[in-house]
Amino acid sequence: MVIEATLDLGEAVVSGQVEPDQYAVVRGGERLRIGHRRLGARATVIRSAPQGGTQMFEEEYADRQALPDPVILPPGRMGGTHPESLPYALG
Repeated sequence: MVIEATLDLGEAVVSGQVEPDQYAVVRGGERLRIGHRRLGARATVIRSAPQGGTQMFEEEYADRQALPDPVILPPGRMGGTHPESLPYALG
């Protein structure tokens, strides 16, 4: 399973405004592990605006992983055998 992630709202990934982090979760028997990790170029973030809607900010986060390692594996357990998109949010 491949997981793509960014900081803040996923709208920036869906609209193609950022290159997300990419994590490949692979199964070795009953165990999952992170088989590949690539940090994306995330110079734009989209956040919720206090008055409603969203706001775009130019900030450089390329040196910071969007998801910590312990958070990457649980969504990998949800993956099936067919390509699919699983929206997943952390609060």
